[in-house]
Amino acid sequence: MNVSIPILVDTIDNDVENAYSGWPNRMFILDAQGKIADKGSAGPGGVRGSMKHAQEILNTLLAETR
Repeated sequence: MNVSIPILVDTIDNDVENAYSGWPNRMFILDAQGKIADKGSAGPGGVRGSMKHAQEILNTLLAETR
């Protein structure tokens, strides 16, 4: 996936996990305004399932910014 947008990685203090209940795994995709465009399911299976449609969501968001 060739993406030229910022990607957030949580800090060692787990600030994002604490704010968004990301444990054990959860993926959020934010739009250009920083609003949540997609929220994956919690749990190990949730991230795998979210990845299946993440490309489509990212492509849509990228097209909106052009």
